[in-house]
Amino acid sequence: MTTIRELRKELKLSISKISQQAGVNASTLCQAELGKLAPSTAVRATLANFYGISEDALFYASGIAKSNTGLLGEGTEKRSDG
Repeated sequence: MTTIRELRKELKLSISKISQQAGVNASTLCQAELGKLAPSTAVRATLANFYGISEDALFYASGIAKSNTGLLGEGTEKRSDG
């Protein structure tokens, strides 16, 4: 399984360079690589387009869930008030 970090390194690109070229915040890229943040729909689409692969291939293969909940595993459960 190739992670987004491995893909970036294979292409010999820095987070800063991708941030500049793709127009995505460097902090967002770093957190996504570390699996601490699930990027927004727009960021996923932008990065998939940048790398020239599908979102599924880029994010599911990397183990990054497709969610806008922020930190993975948090905020995914519905609360019940009664």
